[in-house]
Amino acid sequence: MKLDMLAKDGSSGDQGCDSCYLGDDGLAYVQAQEASPAAYKAAVNYLPGERIVGLDPQVILDAADQLRARR
Repeated sequence: MKLDMLAKDGSSGDQGCDSCYLGDDGLAYVQAQEASPAAYKAAVNYLPGERIVGLDPQVILDAADQLRARR
């Protein structure tokens, strides 16, 4: 599998998260800290095997800009 980084949190330095990627399978992937137990409780329709992560919304906006620019 290949992941192409679309955007990264500028405050995270050269390492770590938060990041958004586009996979060679066409899916978007997110790297971020796993959410707190309170976030899992608040989530609607959370299913086994799913993960909830939290990240700066700007990373998502930047990733969307990159995807639009590629189309």
